[in-house]
Amino acid sequence: MLEVVAGPCVRTDEEGVWQASWRLRAVDEPVQVLEAWLPHDHFNRERWRFNPPLMVEDTVLEAKVSCEDPAGTVIENAFLILRTPDRRVFARLTVLIDGEGVPCQRCESVTVQEV
Repeated sequence: MLEVVAGPCVRTDEEGVWQASWRLRAVDEPVQVLEAWLPHDHFNRERWRFNPPLMVEDTVLEAKVSCEDPAGTVIENAFLILRTPDRRVFARLTVLIDGEGVPCQRCESVTVQEV
């Protein structure tokens, strides 16, 4: 289905808001993504829709995310959720807030649920 590699988070002009990125790569064939969201209380972004749908072969997805935790915090079980026409893709993330207060994310696993 999709491989997900978490990229860097870059500070924005808004307090507690970061520009996060993920490299998405389709494994077998291009994947159409209709919407995405990050529901964790400490690393989140409301659902956003792609119109037209995002066609993923090898793509970098970027989004502003909220994260206000202090340096040294580890946020476990954060998720980037992607909805395709017939599936939900769950990329489970661990986010470590480094000594400068910057969220550093790592994708732990990717699972797929039929809808």
